[in-house]
Amino acid sequence: MNETVRPMNELLLRFRDDAQLQPFAVFTAGRSRTMWLSAFLSYGVCACNFEAMAKVANFQEVMRMLSIPGMGAAETMSAPAWPLLLTAAPQLRVVVVRRPTEEILASLEKATAGKLELDLQVLRRLVSYIVRALEKLSAQPQTLTVQFADLSEEEVCKKVFEHCLPYKFDAGWWEFMRAKVVDPDVIQLAQLYAARQKEIRGLGRECRHLLFKLGRQGYMSHLTSSGVH
Repeated sequence: MNETVRPMNELLLRFRDDAQLQPFAVFTAGRSRTMWLSAFLSYGVCACNFEAMAKVANFQEVMRMLSIPGMGAAETMSAPAWPLLLTAAPQLRVVVVRRPTEEILASLEKATAGKLELDLQVLRRLVSYIVRALEKLSAQPQTLTVQFADLSEEEVCKKVFEHCLPYKFDAGWWEFMRAKVVDPDVIQLAQLYAARQKEIRGLGRECRHLLFKLGRQGYMSHLTSSGVH
């Protein structure tokens, strides 16, 4: 058994009175406990995938995933597609985790030291691009925004838990998870991106085309205007 999985009979599994089983997504710019959040939010009947968008073939597969109640994703590269995701799946529950760009880059350098040579100029541009998308996504009414530095606090994790999941916060689950080190293997992650570079770029082109098409047709008028320019 995976050490981050707790037996079902040890979970409280208390549904909130106002709860609805909805798809959900956590967006970060990397090195922001993304993988830990995917484990923390895999609870009860809910499952949170890690880097799901890097593993699909097209946007139709994304929509199939988002059509499953209680299915979630924790993502580091997908924030720029947020207008398309919220237009196609307006019921999506969203969490944004913010962390300063330089902290993210420093964490990447530390995690890859002696393992991988980084082009920091390219990475800084990429991370800054994602951070700008996260700023716009934070302006949307269904978005809960938290700071990376605050994820060690129970109250903040409770907000994330109850924003995404239909359950009342399980303090025992949080205590079980809080000390767990759940970090991705950066080499394996880099290899995943390299191996699926063609598919990822193809999905990006498809998303840009759909964004342009839906924008021209007026389907994004429901989004907060300060977040779509």
